Amino acid sequence: MPRVYGSTLCPFSRAVHMLCEALNVRIEKQNVDWLHQETADLCFKSLNPNEEVPVFQDDDGFVVYESAAIMLFLCESFDTERKWLPRPLRERTAVHQVLHWVQRTLKPSIHEIVYHSFFALQYLDIKHSDDDQKVRNGFALLNTALKTLNDRLETSKYLCGNVFPTIADISVVCLLSQLCLVQWRVPALYPHVDRWLTLMQSLPAWGVTHSYLADTLQRMARNKRRLLNTELDMIREEELRLDRLARSEELRVKIASGIEAARIRKEEEDERARQRKLRNAEMQRLHAEEESRAQLARRNEAARVIQKFYMEFRQRNPRHSNNNNIIGDSNNTGGGKAGGGGELSGGLDDGVSPFDSASLGTGVVGDDGTRPSTGTKATTNPDHDRDKESVSTSNYDENDSNYNTDG
Repeated sequence: MPRVYGSTLCPFSRAVHMLCEALNVRIEKQNVDWLHQETADLCFKSLNPNEEVPVFQDDDGFVVYESAAIMLFLCESFDTERKWLPRPLRERTAVHQVLHWVQRTLKPSIHEIVYHSFFALQYLDIKHSDDDQKVRNGFALLNTALKTLNDRLETSKYLCGNVFPTIADISVVCLLSQLCLVQWRVPALYPHVDRWLTLMQSLPAWGVTHSYLADTLQRMARNKRRLLNTELDMIREEELRLDRLARSEELRVKIASGIEAARIRKEEEDERARQRKLRNAEMQRLHAEEESRAQLARRNEAARVIQKFYMEFRQRNPRHSNNNNIIGDSNNTGGGKAGGGGELSGGLDDGVSPFDSASLGTGVVGDDGTRPSTGTKATTNPDHDRDKESVSTSNYDENDSNYNTDG
């Protein structure tokens, strides 16, 4: 079975399919996605080095590419009545003429319109900076081509005669049908073209062939919606991912902030504890200094009280200040200046406490009833000396009416 490599989106592939339907030639259709560069495959390039569809391959492996050449081969091989390619030379030449005109004039204009307003934007998602200008140029060329067709069809039912359509009509009508992808309608300026299109679309082969185009368009629309839904799902998933990431980042920031706040609070608590320790130590130091000053003040006060007492004592007892034997036996004349009394008197006059052993050294009575000489420090037992001093003082004060030994 012959095989045709093509695509329902390609108008020239549809032209070959339509002729096969008109000639009742059974073929195996191999769909090739030329928009996504499947024609660049090495296997396909071995069939057509130009990487274009359609390509015809018969049972013997003979390969023909270019749609005009394929339709000529099919007519020569299967059109026994020579309806689609007339035998007369002039009519056949007219068919060749239209086929060449299609490739040179009509194809470029329709390609500019359909590719830059449909395939690039809606099917391939490609945006060119000059798409609008390309489309305007395409419509300008299309109007010129439509005027040529309208003038030709004004005097003829078909492009190359009045009896039966030819492969020239098939090639042109399939190419013009490509404009349905951009919702194009024949302008009112070209009524003969509109009439001819209606006549060609009434052929049985047209309905069979272009139903594939309608199915393809519906499938493309479904795929487009599916792609859009997929893109929307991807966008929503990306938004959810970004939202989760933002929440995770926010949570991480909160955790980090909490950790930092806890660290700062701990440092502040440690600093407060250290300050409390320093204050407590300072207060203890100040308290110790105050206590030391208080003790010193009490000692000084006690010394002043004792000094005052002895000064008052001497004032009340003037004879003791002139008596040279305040401590010890009154008959003892040994040692120093009139005994220890001068020593005691000097000590009191100098403001020295009478309880200071160094000041009272010369007034201390020894165990043998004598006292050391002036400048000699007493070496006897202090308790024993105080007992003797008390006894001596009591003996001297017995005759003093102002002094009470019991007091």
